[in-house]
Amino acid sequence: MATVPNVDNKRYQGLIISIALFLSLIGALLAFTFYTSNLLERNTALIDQTNQVANSAQAVIKDLFDLDSSYGEDTNSPHIQRVLSRLEQNTALITSSIAAIEQGSTITDAEGNSYDLPKIDSQAQTNIAAANEQWKALEPKIQTYLKDADNIMVTSADELTQAVEQAKTSSLFINDSLDNLTKDVFDSAQRQATTIRLIQVLGVAAIFTYFLIFVFFFVRRLRETDAEALAARQETQEIMETVNTGLFLLDKDLNIGQQHSRALNNIIGSDSLAGENFTNVLRGRISDKDLKTTQQFIEQLYNPRVKEKLVDSLNPLNKVMLHNLSDDKSLDNRFLDFKFSRVYDNKDIARILVNVNDVSDAVYLEQRLEKERSQNDMQIEMLTTILNVNPKIINEFIGNTQAHIEKMNNILKKSW
Repeated sequence: MATVPNVDNKRYQGLIISIALFLSLIGALLAFTFYTSNLLERNTALIDQTNQVANSAQAVIKDLFDLDSSYGEDTNSPHIQRVLSRLEQNTALITSSIAAIEQGSTITDAEGNSYDLPKIDSQAQTNIAAANEQWKALEPKIQTYLKDADNIMVTSADELTQAVEQAKTSSLFINDSLDNLTKDVFDSAQRQATTIRLIQVLGVAAIFTYFLIFVFFFVRRLRETDAEALAARQETQEIMETVNTGLFLLDKDLNIGQQHSRALNNIIGSDSLAGENFTNVLRGRISDKDLKTTQQFIEQLYNPRVKEKLVDSLNPLNKVMLHNLSDDKSLDNRFLDFKFSRVYDNKDIARILVNVNDVSDAVYLEQRLEKERSQNDMQIEMLTTILNVNPKIINEFIGNTQAHIEKMNNILKKSW
């Protein structure tokens, strides 16, 4: 498994901060949108509530006039019961709605949905206070009438007349106050909506502008980083193509790295080495014993408890003979010298750098020198033996040799 290099977080600190700021802007805009949608919902509920109060007030006045014109009709008739029930419901609704609008409290509609009403401004407070003042004058008279309205044993004509007369007086003021209240609430909601739209447009524009700036600087930074990486890669490639030694990296699984020097192919004698397993490259070209020792040796290099200088003396590939597997008999076996060095990533051993040299000429020269040294030793030994012989014997040998040479010369001269 390849070792993952440690990433320098400082290099990406600016990018991380920029992305965090961008996401913060989007989050702020989303939070503001959520808040404004809630505010608009509350304003809508307030407008609906004011309209409901106005409609209910008109229904109350209409029902009072209807009851007045229908006075004397059987109170148990469906018509009278329906009108009385509606009058009672609208009266209670107006009382609770005015209080909720004044205080900005929670209301519940007919379907059971609850809404929080917003606080209204001073102008709206004035209008709701005026409507409430007129309603407080009318509501007790309605309650007095409703108390015995359906009791045939009690006469409620006077109470109904008082309620109708008060309704005639208060209806105009209530309607005007509620109309003004509705207009004030609508205008306030419209102003808030305009402000919200403006802030949202500005927020979207700011986010879009920041995004463009972020993309511009990010792309420029990427181009600069790519240019630096390309320049570094080109320099590394030039070094790998120019160096005369074989250079490559080994991982823990003894796989050769994707980058290696061009000379490595000629030194090893293989056209495809990138990504190959080092043991497969050497298998059959060195002895099985040396191959197994090489595996154990590299495993020890990856052991942080083992000193590199101590294990270097155990290198089994020091001037090792690499057998030729090619069918070309003209190619001789070569001697290669492998040097192994640890590559650290901080304090961890990340790779093993291997330096390979073809030392065949040096080995052959050494063998030749050794052979010549043996021959020289033999000649010196013979010369020493000759020098130790009696001088009289040497002189006789030299004389006999000279006589034979002269005789041979005379014979050759006569032949010519």
